[in-house]
Amino acid sequence: MDDTVHFLAKYLRARREEGMNAPGAVRYAFNTVGVAILLTTVILTFGFGFLSTSTFAINAQMGLLTSIAIGVALVFDFTILPILLIFDHPADIDGTALLSHAHILEADDQWLFLPALKRVKRISSVNKSGPFVGSEFAFEDFTALELNKFEYTYLRSEELDGSMCDVVERTPGYEHSGYTKQIAWTDQEVFQVRQVEFYDRRGDLFKTLILSEYKEYEGGIWRAQKLSMTNRRTGKSTDLLYKDYKFKTGLTGKDFEKGVLTRLR
Repeated sequence: MDDTVHFLAKYLRARREEGMNAPGAVRYAFNTVGVAILLTTVILTFGFGFLSTSTFAINAQMGLLTSIAIGVALVFDFTILPILLIFDHPADIDGTALLSHAHILEADDQWLFLPALKRVKRISSVNKSGPFVGSEFAFEDFTALELNKFEYTYLRSEELDGSMCDVVERTPGYEHSGYTKQIAWTDQEVFQVRQVEFYDRRGDLFKTLILSEYKEYEGGIWRAQKLSMTNRRTGKSTDLLYKDYKFKTGLTGKDFEKGVLTRLR
């Protein structure tokens, strides 16, 4: 029982505080308490196993049964429990809110409201590349694309899904960015980004973002209704859907303070 509690505590911490997905949270739990669980199980099993050698029948039977129970519990913790966790539905994500204050060369200020914990957590300035609530999007992907955040290099013009696009390489100015560069395809008709490739700290292609289902709003403002992020290593993807954008709603600076996150629902 104690081992299961420790395992679940680390798992929930990874899910709720670190924003990991289920498989990542299981690996985190194994890496942090796996060895400790194994050692305590071995010690307890040998201890009660020694008791099973007693000439007093009741003590011997208790020692044997306890050793078996502890061993079975270890097998459960290391096999069945992780499987159940991986397939568990993330109901605690409902109501999650993120607030970002953009900066140019410094880390953006970001706060995440976690309904399950009923509190607002500040995202570490050097952990922006971590997954957003277990998705393929990173916290860094939700920051504003201020012009001076990047250095730009024009690469070429080419067709993408039937539209002529300008292809531009942009290099983040922030030294702790999770990406060494991004390559963006911007269409030449309405000048909207259609695709972005993200390259990791080793310079390898990491993720691809597809922006689709663009809609023009009042005043000639274009917005993508669907953002699809695909992890090129694992093949997993996350779709982020938007609808019914509203502009000029009278929001003020006070509406973008972290305390507002708990009152959004």
